[in-house]
Amino acid sequence: METKQLLTHLIVAAALAATGNATALAQPGPGRHTVSTEEQPRGVLLEEFTGINCGYCPQGHAIAEKLATACDRVYVVAVHGGMFATPAPDEPDFRTDEGSQLISEFDVESSGYPSGMVNRHDFYGSGSPVCSRTSWKLFTKAATAEAAPVNLYASASFDGQSRKLDIHVEGFFVADNQPADQELNVVWTQDDIPGPQNGGLMGDEYPHRHVLRDYVTPIWGDTLASPQQGQYFERDYTLTLPEDINGVEVKAENIKVVAFVTCGKGDVANVTGCRPQYANYSKPLAARLSEPRIPIGNYWGCNFFEATVKNLSDRELTEATFDIDVNGSVATVAWNGSIEPFGQQEIKLSRQYDTADNGQNSYSITLKTLNGESVEPSQLSGRFASPRQAMPSVTVELKTNNEAGENTFCIKDADGNLVKEFGPYPDGQVTQTSESAELEAGKVYYFEVTDAWGDGIYSPAGYFTTRSADGSLIEQAYAIDDFGTRSVFVTSKAASGIHGAVDKAADGEAIAYRTDGTVAYKGPKSSMKLPTGTYIIYDCASRTATKVTANNNN
Repeated sequence: METKQLLTHLIVAAALAATGNATALAQPGPGRHTVSTEEQPRGVLLEEFTGINCGYCPQGHAIAEKLATACDRVYVVAVHGGMFATPAPDEPDFRTDEGSQLISEFDVESSGYPSGMVNRHDFYGSGSPVCSRTSWKLFTKAATAEAAPVNLYASASFDGQSRKLDIHVEGFFVADNQPADQELNVVWTQDDIPGPQNGGLMGDEYPHRHVLRDYVTPIWGDTLASPQQGQYFERDYTLTLPEDINGVEVKAENIKVVAFVTCGKGDVANVTGCRPQYANYSKPLAARLSEPRIPIGNYWGCNFFEATVKNLSDRELTEATFDIDVNGSVATVAWNGSIEPFGQQEIKLSRQYDTADNGQNSYSITLKTLNGESVEPSQLSGRFASPRQAMPSVTVELKTNNEAGENTFCIKDADGNLVKEFGPYPDGQVTQTSESAELEAGKVYYFEVTDAWGDGIYSPAGYFTTRSADGSLIEQAYAIDDFGTRSVFVTSKAASGIHGAVDKAADGEAIAYRTDGTVAYKGPKSSMKLPTGTYIIYDCASRTATKVTANNNN
């Protein structure tokens, strides 16, 4: 393994005055420290125990990735070890000695795989911090709502010629009651290592992310002597990145440094991380396009497209051009911004176009230039149907889950500007409600639902149904996944009477819609008889919709 050198500095603030004013006396000299002295929210260290032979582990990988995407204070360390991590002779070996020690110390084998630790805290009160993947979001959300007792800052630099990695970590103790036993831990991880993964359905090209490659400190950290409120500490580390570990190539562009403070072998007080700055490590301008958080669904027609751009270069990306092709009509669109070396970012590209007369459309987004230079193209493509027709008066019937505080519900125009926001709705209970909006005629809009933590609207499942003023269906969604969804429509429809005017319906009437939006029944609820199938029953009196399955006895 690589050589590790440690340069250690402990800087203690001036003694507190008799007034006990720690804030004034704990300030560093001008420009000496970067770490904040103000109270900060706590970060989360998710140590994910996994293995290439674990069939359920891709589910854990997906959950961990969503948590890291949802909150930039979540740092994932994927520990490959235990019964499912032993490779075949021709397979990559992601195991580490430290990973094996962690699995032994926390008795991970008895919990199964995938499992993990969220800040090494025993949320269950079971005597062990190891928890199942179904609990990671709940515990992560709880931890990020807390204040950090110690603030952390980390920076790193990598020299491609010598392969030296220099790491600098600063800390400042904020809370007044500090445990005496605290340690600084520093590790480095690697993303996008191709390899096999049982259940990954990608052969040998499954992209393993956040893989623990090595500890920089001893496994249980470097001791922080006599921590007190208002005290600073610094640590500097220098190591040489090997060309490979266990035969698995170390690509410096894919590494991250993660630094965290623990209380003994237990709770993580706080965590931070960084990508290195690079010198003498030239990689040509290149980028890769992938889907945004909320990809285009069945319907589209808005004046923009979105994409996630992964910078594959050691240079900051500040401008780019893309060819956006809609139904064979191509327009070049420019983007300006900032994407750090080897980082990634979601971008928005404005593009007006006409949808096809038959309602079926194709699109592609092709990268053409970066920073003014032509580059290897990268493309994102797909198909969509033209927006559904609606009247300018729109009703939204929706049901939240028990975590409505994670969600937003709103109507936006074709450019993505907010037109009307619904809610907020209370956490801890299910809300079923009907909202309405008066929109301009002849324009494209979309109803948008977002989920901040990327696990959709479940527990219990939420839904939405959008309708025109005459009760006719625009769109309905009974599965809202990941970071959310959008329902796109154009207000070009006149009242047709096909579905009956809701405001003229008797209190006892109901309308049964088939899943394609056509009407199967309209009349008194007491007389409703439906063939076997799935329907949306709209109660005209309460203006609520319910999904039912008929079996000829209804």
